[in-house]
Amino acid sequence: MWAAAQDGNKAYSTGGTIDNFEPGMRKCNEFVVDAYEKGAKVGQLPRQKRFKFWKERYPLQANDLADPKMNVPHFPVVKGGKLQVGDIVSYPVKGGLGHTSIYMGGGMVTQASGTHGVRTTSVTYNPHWNNMVVRRYAP
Repeated sequence: MWAAAQDGNKAYSTGGTIDNFEPGMRKCNEFVVDAYEKGAKVGQLPRQKRFKFWKERYPLQANDLADPKMNVPHFPVVKGGKLQVGDIVSYPVKGGLGHTSIYMGGGMVTQASGTHGVRTTSVTYNPHWNNMVVRRYAP
């Protein structure tokens, strides 16, 4: 799986550079988009212009993915039931950016995390895990 193969990839760290994301920017949302575009090859999650004067398009922010009211085409919110490999697990943070990751099975998620870059941790690693929102690809 592409996401798992990125373990240790520092380009997704806050100090790294990937696509339109420069050092100092959080990149968990870009990692999730890349996992679907490059790994699963199922197209892309919606992108948005962050500011109208920028030409680049950025993936939805993690807090957008963590908002159960947000309509994300082909990625509906899954309520209840078991997590499945490839699910997008997002953690809302009030007043912040939130966090998002890919479920790998066995209670583990792969994520782009701060200075670490890509790494695999427990789904409950994030302090906001009890409010997580799960989305699943639906063609």
